[in-house]
Amino acid sequence: MSKKMEQCSCLGKNPDCFRCGGWGYRKKHIVASPTKIRRIGGSKRARKPRNKICPYCTKKVRAIDLHVSKEHDDQWDEYFERAEVKLRLEKNNLKRCQICKIFVKNLDKHLRKKHGNEISQSLKERIMTISNHVDKVKEDLRRGAFTSEASVSQGILLPFLHELGWTIFDTSVVIPEYSLEGRRVDFALCHPAKKPTVFIEVKKVGLARGADRQLFEYAFHYGVPMAILTDGQEWSFYLPGEQGRYDERRVYKLDLLERSTEGASRRLNRYLNYKSVCSGDALKAARSDYLNVARGREIEVTLHGAWTALLEERDSLLLDLLADKVEDLCGYKPDLDTCSEFLEKKINSSEPTKRLQPVDVSIKRPINKCTKRFGTVLTRSVKHFTFTYKEVKYEARSAREVMTKVFQLLSEEDDGFLDRFIALKHGKKRRYLSRERSELYPCFLQPKNDPLL
Repeated sequence: MSKKMEQCSCLGKNPDCFRCGGWGYRKKHIVASPTKIRRIGGSKRARKPRNKICPYCTKKVRAIDLHVSKEHDDQWDEYFERAEVKLRLEKNNLKRCQICKIFVKNLDKHLRKKHGNEISQSLKERIMTISNHVDKVKEDLRRGAFTSEASVSQGILLPFLHELGWTIFDTSVVIPEYSLEGRRVDFALCHPAKKPTVFIEVKKVGLARGADRQLFEYAFHYGVPMAILTDGQEWSFYLPGEQGRYDERRVYKLDLLERSTEGASRRLNRYLNYKSVCSGDALKAARSDYLNVARGREIEVTLHGAWTALLEERDSLLLDLLADKVEDLCGYKPDLDTCSEFLEKKINSSEPTKRLQPVDVSIKRPINKCTKRFGTVLTRSVKHFTFTYKEVKYEARSAREVMTKVFQLLSEEDDGFLDRFIALKHGKKRRYLSRERSELYPCFLQPKNDPLL
């Protein structure tokens, strides 16, 4: 017998094959010679798998993982945390479908093929439910209904989490005032129970600026992959474990009053949906968005250098494009040397744009004997300010007096105006109105005696 073995080329499709005799293609046949055939496989009966006892109903079943997934869905998270279960599913590359509770290798294909219509319909219903709450929050924000951190938590955050599938009354899943070595985070979203996956810091409306550093420190040191900072109106989603400055690690910034209702609902569902957070899809989506943002930022930084390099190196493709364009405009095509000389002259002749000198628009007082004697001239921008309110003219000596007078007039008309204005977000770098002096510049305040700072 020849020692060289090879598989039959007919694969069992030809019943008249003289080499393998037309055996079925599902069985492996190895040919020793044209007349002698050795068949491997199928000769021994497969051993039946042993039955295993279900830890929840004590039944004897063969496919224990599938049994627990279908019959004990509430206990699946606890069952999946076992090391042997994770190892078995990862070894076979199996993923669990949350809808039909079976295990498949290609989950995306299974969802599109089996549950495409069902998923789209449930997603639409969920988005509509969240959108209703977004509309209500927008109205309350415009009315200034949220005047403290507690009102933002109770009136905005917790209802959103409830609509997104979180059991807000289960303190092992949504933990308020999560303690961290003497410090506290407002909310910790956990999966599995009591294991934080998302940190959420809540601030009063308009006071979220400058509070991201402390949240970053907590999330980074304790290995929490996602952190959220919100004042009810603005929502900032961060990935503390990525590279870059604080603002560069912000995946997305959502302003409820500036974005459409549907767009805001879809963004909240993308990052905070309970099932997506548990399965890891929310973190994958956030990382994908972060990479897109980082990629766009890197491209923006590199574009100028790339264009400069093309001009200095006189790339042949650039020269060909320039020559073709000249031919299209005038009918004559220049040679590449002429185009190269033109680019060289263009680079050498380029000069930085001259900066305009500021124009002095100050109004000078007339020089009298006293000023002429001491050689000084007093200047000021304007002599006085005037404004009209309800057909009545008012005068003031400065812009600060104008703002103060306007606040006084509006508060006399409406007793609750000042409280509603304080609750709103106003001012890019500082607030115009507050109950305490320290709240006028919230972005420059840092927590005292913070061991992490």
